[in-house]
Amino acid sequence: MFRLKGECIYPDTRRPYILSPRGGHDNSVEGRENGITHVFVVEFANTEDRDYYTFNEPAHLKFIESLDGIAMQVMVVDFSDNSF
Repeated sequence: MFRLKGECIYPDTRRPYILSPRGGHDNSVEGRENGITHVFVVEFANTEDRDYYTFNEPAHLKFIESLDGIAMQVMVVDFSDNSF
């Protein structure tokens, strides 16, 4: 997952577009993780970059395929920072 930052580049501009990949194992003491054991946050500058990553990025699509049979439960949440 973390190597995607270096692999995800726009083909026409050859510029990387992932600002920050972060993640880790759940360590909550609240017991409300509902079976989710790991979390990854991928930060983009804008929704255009996010949408390209989600629907067109070959490295990301390959990563998703690699999870088949490994990840039993996946949840995706998109948000805009400080937007409630």
